[in-house]
Amino acid sequence: MARTTSSNQFNDVEVSGNGYFLGDNQSSIKLLKIWSKAVAEVDNQSTVKEIMMGGQTLFAAYNQSSITGPYWLWGNVVFELKNAYASGWQSVDKPNSIISGLNATVNGTFYPNWDWHGQDGQ
Repeated sequence: MARTTSSNQFNDVEVSGNGYFLGDNQSSIKLLKIWSKAVAEVDNQSTVKEIMMGGQTLFAAYNQSSITGPYWLWGNVVFELKNAYASGWQSVDKPNSIISGLNATVNGTFYPNWDWHGQDGQ
């Protein structure tokens, strides 16, 4: 389910089951909810404010996309940044989750290569 007020501007996106959502080309999402075994990706300078993830879900941000939080993570999630930005991130203790980034900038700190693994950048 996705509710929008204008082209590529979403107030609330919810993806569940085996669902897939792609926010592309400067999409803006105020609240992104990913449940069960769903996948959501943002690409090409898209933005996400708040994110909620639970179950065995995947979120990925690519190519100058950004996420500002807050971040709500439950279950065994995959959270990936590739040439993307996260602000307001706080380290989480989720040993069965994969939290990583390639050339990620987190809270203003740049992590080259695959050096980001959930650190808060502070």
